Amino acid sequence: MSKSRAKSESNIYHVMARGDGRQIVFENDEDRKLFLALLRNRKQQDAPIFAWCLMDNHFHLVIQASLPVLSLMMQQIMSQYTTSFNTRHQHTGHIFNQRFKSEPINDDSYFLTVVRYVHQNPIKAGITKTCFYPWSSYGEYIDAPRIASIALILEMLGGIGAFQSFHDISSKEKVLDVDSVRPKTRSLPDEEAFNRAFRLYNRDLLRDLKGAERSERDSTIASLKEAGLTFRQIERLTGIGRGIIQNIKTH
Repeated sequence: MSKSRAKSESNIYHVMARGDGRQIVFENDEDRKLFLALLRNRKQQDAPIFAWCLMDNHFHLVIQASLPVLSLMMQQIMSQYTTSFNTRHQHTGHIFNQRFKSEPINDDSYFLTVVRYVHQNPIKAGITKTCFYPWSSYGEYIDAPRIASIALILEMLGGIGAFQSFHDISSKEKVLDVDSVRPKTRSLPDEEAFNRAFRLYNRDLLRDLKGAERSERDSTIASLKEAGLTFRQIERLTGIGRGIIQNIKTH
């Protein structure tokens, strides 16, 4: 029986699938082009892809989608790619591990770090010395987007120059294993989260926050996020949608 997937409050996930038995799943550039074409064709408006990287025996995606949409999308892409791969390379059977991995992302800092980790994957593997790698979304941020939705990351970092600086490799210490920066803390229980919120703001202010000026709204939500509340908890307190909440930067 497969383990249930952990749900992200933001619906943002770090997705990874590796070749079965660590076999190579992208033999050549034609394979990579096919996979990207499938990714582009299956991408939906409600499932933006923030980052991607294709290595020889695995791939990474940072994508926003509900778990049902994500599961269906990945099932279709991986199934269609496997069929084509097997036909062109006279291979039979699975090429990917049957179950892709999905790591929930609920924290802004972790979100940015995972995007950088995905783009730095070829550096970690010793393929390149910079993030300029033809089979990742890094170039889309510098040049022009084709698959990646780049606006949110650029806004969070402050533009293309800041994006490049954030990815700059001046020492090996910057090429981190994503496990080393994964948030270790659990979400606050609702009662504790709401008590924290009410110590910061009165109930009427939170209830009426939807009608407040944007600067007041954003500042209040940023403070609630810094206090440890999840997107869902803030949504329940204020009635403001998670899509808006997740895009508000912390102080």
